Amino acid sequence: MGRAALLALTLLLLPGAASAQPASMTVIDLRWAEARAVAAMFADEPPPAEEELRAYRQQWVDDFAADVAGQVRRRPDSRWHYASSMIAAPREQLEDTAGALWRMLPAGLDGPPVALPNRNALLVSGDPVAIDQLRELISLVDVKPRMVNIEVRLLDEPVTSTDEWGIDIGRRFGDLTIGSLGNAPARGGQVRWERDGTQVTGGWNQGQTRSETLTAANITTTDNVPAVLTTGRLLPYVTSRTYYGPWRNRVTETVVDAVFIGSELFVQPRINGDDTVTMTLRPTFIDAVGTLAGPHGVQLPITQSVGVATQVTVRDGETMQIGGFERSLAEYNTRFRGLLGERRVRIDSHPRMYVTPRIIRDLDGGRR
Repeated sequence: MGRAALLALTLLLLPGAASAQPASMTVIDLRWAEARAVAAMFADEPPPAEEELRAYRQQWVDDFAADVAGQVRRRPDSRWHYASSMIAAPREQLEDTAGALWRMLPAGLDGPPVALPNRNALLVSGDPVAIDQLRELISLVDVKPRMVNIEVRLLDEPVTSTDEWGIDIGRRFGDLTIGSLGNAPARGGQVRWERDGTQVTGGWNQGQTRSETLTAANITTTDNVPAVLTTGRLLPYVTSRTYYGPWRNRVTETVVDAVFIGSELFVQPRINGDDTVTMTLRPTFIDAVGTLAGPHGVQLPITQSVGVATQVTVRDGETMQIGGFERSLAEYNTRFRGLLGERRVRIDSHPRMYVTPRIIRDLDGGRR
């Protein structure tokens, strides 16, 4: 046997010599899963710091509020602050799964797969055998997600209580009458005394009004993907600031701003094996409770937020109630420094939220 043949036989007998294959690069298309989410599962990155999470939440709040605000013009340096800061941003949800499958990467890859968002695919480089193993592992993750429809109904029955009294005093001088008018309530009990052109009218009134408001909405989301339902209105207010331009000219800028008043529900459903639905719920109620006098006589709104967080498991199509909320707003108004009249209005309500999850199933044989 010649020296060349002996050398070739020796190389074939060396461990790993026969299995060595050149590295290749390929694209793995995903059918159902999101490329960024799958790439994050295989990425070897540390969890985000608390400062990064706060930045994610603030950016999400700014983007969401901009969509709600529509055409409201705001200063570039202003930021939105309201109860949505308790909601996890979508990017923060993505970070929760970062590195979950990093230790299961097959040996022989040049690195973790890279996401191609435009194609919804993964770009991977390495040994062909390792790529096949990765493709098989991804097939276990890339499955069709199930959908859940969330119906929310908000029922509120506010009670408005009014307590007022007032006194009107008048003195007649021929065809001329001098006195006060409008302090005595138009409704309720009244007492009138008149003598020698002097007239005194006193009145008091206590009333209570009940009303009922129903707000309903529904949204469909993917299994274990959060959704937000928001109902309310924007409370606009005007602010102004004065500055001097480059030519020392005085400029007063007036800007219309707004705060969100209403209710919102963060819900993240998870479908269990027995077709029950486990939901993480975070309802929040935001009310305007008054105003604050700012510079130049600007009235700035004062908001109050009430929210809870819970996790429950219900059957498919079953309705659950979230109660225990209490909202109260008191208005106090005096006339003539409380000497001739007073009016107090109190609004109490106990809103209740009803949440119903429904699993959306595929069509069977072309029938609904």
